[in-house]
Amino acid sequence: MSTPDPNPEGRFLAALARLRPRIEDLAAARGIATGGLDADRLIRLVDSNRLAPLLYRNLKAGGFDTVLPPETMSALQQRLLQEVLRGARLEQETRRLLEQFYRRGVRVILLRGLAVGEAVYGDGSLRPYSDLDLLLLKEDLPAAKELLREAGYGPSAKSLEDGYYERQHLHLLYVHRTTGVMAEIHWALDHRFTPWLVDYAEIFRDARAGTIAGAPALTLSPEDMLLSLCLHLVKHGPCMELLLERPDAAERILGAGWWIHVLDVAEALERGRGTLDWNRAADKARRWNIGAAVRASLRCAGQLLQAPVPDGLVEDLGTPPTGRLARRLQRWQLQALAPEEEKPTRRVSGFRHDIAFRPVRLLDALLYLWPDAAYLARRYPRRGALARRWRHLAGGLAEMTASLADLIRSLWRRRTTR
Repeated sequence: MSTPDPNPEGRFLAALARLRPRIEDLAAARGIATGGLDADRLIRLVDSNRLAPLLYRNLKAGGFDTVLPPETMSALQQRLLQEVLRGARLEQETRRLLEQFYRRGVRVILLRGLAVGEAVYGDGSLRPYSDLDLLLLKEDLPAAKELLREAGYGPSAKSLEDGYYERQHLHLLYVHRTTGVMAEIHWALDHRFTPWLVDYAEIFRDARAGTIAGAPALTLSPEDMLLSLCLHLVKHGPCMELLLERPDAAERILGAGWWIHVLDVAEALERGRGTLDWNRAADKARRWNIGAAVRASLRCAGQLLQAPVPDGLVEDLGTPPTGRLARRLQRWQLQALAPEEEKPTRRVSGFRHDIAFRPVRLLDALLYLWPDAAYLARRYPRRGALARRWRHLAGGLAEMTASLADLIRSLWRRRTTR
């Protein structure tokens, strides 16, 4: 007697949710669909991974409207129309803001969303997004805030004071007072307690003049686009290396809502086939101390979506964290990705087992306080190996303590001023 498939919806999406499904992907998806799919679960996965435009296009092109029930196709078409309407509104706002930044002479780079849709997917409508992510140099933050306020934006009602985020975070969240459109003003790709040394001035030096949504804009170089997408994937899934050891990795990634980020990396690799400067990308990954993160993302895109990764590159980028504590923290997050019936009810020190990964992930804190020797050598080039280690550990602990105190003060000020 055969064992029932526990997650046919996940396997169906893993086969079809890609820009160019192969013949064997279409055949596999058709076989899964004929066995029956839970329409509600399928729609939930589509929504959480923002796959409606891409999936609906592939279903129609592959003739699946004769395989799936009409009500399922209708529900997916509804999601498609919702994404089209939201995308049109956000594209119009993107154009308006980029034109204003250009006229004001404030340099910004649009991250993800429409920038990835146009440059990587070749069609902005296939890459849904819910907000505008703007990268700038920290020195340009005052001018960007002033421009956004003039454009009708302001801090979120739930936000702390701007100063707290500017001291301790990676972005500010501003919301349009009329339309509710959200714009995140980034000066970093992740929070300060990560052992990364990303050179943002270099990113802007390598950026190219182009257009997005028909407006003049700076765009990331192909190498920086790929690196930024790799970092974004690992930011969401720091347990990626461990997750890839599981036979159900694709289904768990879909359950977590990360498939769109894997797809971004895979399509950036496909788009850059034969044109990406791999030597330059690898050099930046090493100098910025992001080799392990890029390695995990490239492995994921290659393993799950057969993305073209040059032979030997993954191995050259470094090794994943192998310490016992790091592996244990990664397993905690894997537990958070498990199906509901497999999740443990036990709490860790009174907290949920996945609390270790928000707002500042314990795994990141561990790697930041005790990073590899290469990071320390780049950050403290004039100190000896032992002095570097203890100087960084003492300084890191002091920084984290000060950050916690800053958070408590900011929360208190918000409470007392309302």
